[in-house]
Amino acid sequence: MKIVWLGQGGLLMVSGKKRILVDPYLSNSCAKNDKNMSRRVRVKKKFLRCKPDMIILTNSHPDHTDIKTISSILYKSRKRITVLACENSFRILESSDIKSRYTRVMFGEGDEWTFENILIKGIRAKTDDKTSFGFTLDDEMSEKRFYYSGNTLYSKYVIDQIPSGIDTAFIPISGEYGCMNIYDAARFAIDTGAKNIVPISFGMFDSIDPQRLISPNTVIPKIYKIIPLEPDEEESVSESVKTKKKKRSELNDIFKAEKAKELEYIERKKIIEDNEADENIVEEIAEPVNRYEDESTREFNIRLAKAIEAGRTYTRTKIQLNTDTYNTKK
Repeated sequence: MKIVWLGQGGLLMVSGKKRILVDPYLSNSCAKNDKNMSRRVRVKKKFLRCKPDMIILTNSHPDHTDIKTISSILYKSRKRITVLACENSFRILESSDIKSRYTRVMFGEGDEWTFENILIKGIRAKTDDKTSFGFTLDDEMSEKRFYYSGNTLYSKYVIDQIPSGIDTAFIPISGEYGCMNIYDAARFAIDTGAKNIVPISFGMFDSIDPQRLISPNTVIPKIYKIIPLEPDEEESVSESVKTKKKKRSELNDIFKAEKAKELEYIERKKIIEDNEADENIVEEIAEPVNRYEDESTREFNIRLAKAIEAGRTYTRTKIQLNTDTYNTKK
């Protein structure tokens, strides 16, 4: 499973072809009521077009249940999206003026939802929204178990509900709006027993340094980037970019070689036309010209297939003879 941090509590979780958005906040709506909640990082609008299969809203705070973000995502997607929402978020959705069709599900502590190869289980969160929840997500494809605490305070009641075998836990560290501060988050992280700890809910409205989170196996996320939860994941993403560049370079070399062959063929063909009476000249260059004409179609098809594989198009130059396009020196 690939997971991208969208800032604040927002995540984009991708398992195979399935996409799940968690508490997306991709607007500046909060600033309308409180100037202190003006976002400090810009919105990357491409994520409004990510076409998720599911949206999870864990609490009703405006940076977790943002009607502007949700309506925009729903409007831009043609498929029917399932929205799992805590009770207060569910009521907000019901009273909103969202025109798009979508499936609303009131979700909370103790509830479960099966989503093909994914199982989501609701866990209580302790914050000022009494209907809020955290959840575990078991992904059969990656054989990983994730825990998202949502906005919560340090609570033994919450910790007791967290199952064992957590691979990655996402924990808020802002210390505001019903979230743990960075010191309680460190205690909470250890108590979860998770292999990886990813701090979230920082940097959007504050200048909190996540490096101060003293916890083993902490992975500091970068906004709008894939979170490298495996040791080689960041390297593999970088390697993928290098592979694409190498592929483009190789393809360009093929195109250049093909262009050189075409120009040489045109030049030889022109010499034949201009020297039809001189059999010695014609015989000397006729063989490579005929060979190019025989092999050209087959080779072009191979080059075209490589171009399509690399995501590019390639059109062979149409050869024009008896024109002044090419001036050949005799």
